[in-house]
Amino acid sequence: MKNKTNKKTGKILTAMLALLLVASMLYMTGCSVLSHKPGSGTNTNNGSNTNSGSDTAPGTMIKDGERNIYGDGVIGERKSDGGSGISGVIDGIIGRIYGGKDKAVYDSEAIVGMPEPMPGEYYDGGVVYDPGDPYGSFNGQLKPGMLTAGEVKDAKDLGNWRSLWEDENWANIRKARGLFADNVIKVDTLPLAKVKLLDGETVVYEAVADRHGNATLVYPDSYKGKVLTVKSAEFDAYEVTCEPGAKAELTVAVDFVPATPSNLDLMLMIDTTGSMGDELEYLKVEIKNVIERVCSEQNINVRLSVNFYRDEGDDYVVKYYDFRDDIDDCVRILGEQCSDGGGDYPEAVHTALGNVLQHSWREDSVKLCFFVLDAPPHDESEIQGINSGMRKDVAAISAAGIRIIPVVSSGADLSVESLMRSFAVMTGGTYIFLTNHSGIGGDHQTPSDTQYEVEPLNDCMVRVIKEYMYAE
Repeated sequence: MKNKTNKKTGKILTAMLALLLVASMLYMTGCSVLSHKPGSGTNTNNGSNTNSGSDTAPGTMIKDGERNIYGDGVIGERKSDGGSGISGVIDGIIGRIYGGKDKAVYDSEAIVGMPEPMPGEYYDGGVVYDPGDPYGSFNGQLKPGMLTAGEVKDAKDLGNWRSLWEDENWANIRKARGLFADNVIKVDTLPLAKVKLLDGETVVYEAVADRHGNATLVYPDSYKGKVLTVKSAEFDAYEVTCEPGAKAELTVAVDFVPATPSNLDLMLMIDTTGSMGDELEYLKVEIKNVIERVCSEQNINVRLSVNFYRDEGDDYVVKYYDFRDDIDDCVRILGEQCSDGGGDYPEAVHTALGNVLQHSWREDSVKLCFFVLDAPPHDESEIQGINSGMRKDVAAISAAGIRIIPVVSSGADLSVESLMRSFAVMTGGTYIFLTNHSGIGGDHQTPSDTQYEVEPLNDCMVRVIKEYMYAE
């Protein structure tokens, strides 16, 4: 009897091991990107800004013969055993089956394979594609110009921007996130001037004017009605009352000739969770086209940094690659990525945001960060201090002259829109969003109370980059 029991138990264990092996194989074949790991992964992540997965700190580059070793790494890399044992393997398989969504969400949205196309025109630099074949034969033949987008320049219409927050839904998001992006002071000055908002000697906020001499400074609610000082090293100080419509004009105090930068530091921070699966392959083609077009511009020295993020418990939280001159290497890294993981709606936006600061941005460059995403960060009930941490990071990003330019994809809601439009205003950026006109992907969030023009995404991104690079 004992022998029979042992044999039966052995068969059960053998079957369980076989199932586990199959599950592990399915899990490990999901993404080819896992074969290219930028760092050792010997890190732990507590939701803070940065955590290097290699011995080289972000922002450093060590010459090693003919080879350059960059400060690349991983935040929150999951171990090769699939994370937390069997559950990690199962979570990974479920994430692939349901595209990173909860099963209930998956069932309700009926997201299976490629989306059905909508009638309309598909663009590639002015060439109209046949709506009957909108995907350009999906297998390896995607064409740039297929995704459509719009842009909202809230800093150009601050009256409308402030009025949005009077809506109850916007007001609730403002309260929940502790936002104050509608407390804006518009500054007119010379191009690229560094400006500070001061309460005595206390720095309330800092920004860098764009090539057109425009800057935005924001202040917390506690400063409403107070008189503060807008100041820059090159200009006379200007006193301004913190109230709606506040403006400051800085006149030259000393001889000052604004710089004419030819350097562009271009960062891409891309959500690669499962919910991005309906558009990620298209986005990769569009971004590759943008990179090639920008790098072909005369008199612009371009460095690129491509970065990817998911969420806690996934293969990685943030996988980052520091700035490099090797454009082909960046295009290769971009092409290796796939969508996976996620699960719930919020993602590790806060960790990705903090990582923006941990790169070797050049002081004399135009600094742009395109943030490609479709979901919000977690809220305060899930991660204590997340909102204050993001506000601190955004303030530091603004002070460094880095401009956040969201590219909001399908599945985003008002919480994503309001937060990313806020980050754009607070850093002197602009807001880009995908539209339903392409027929690609799920439904897209239409911006609130705003007029916009629709254009191919790649054209939109290239145009925006040129507007930040050139004064005319």
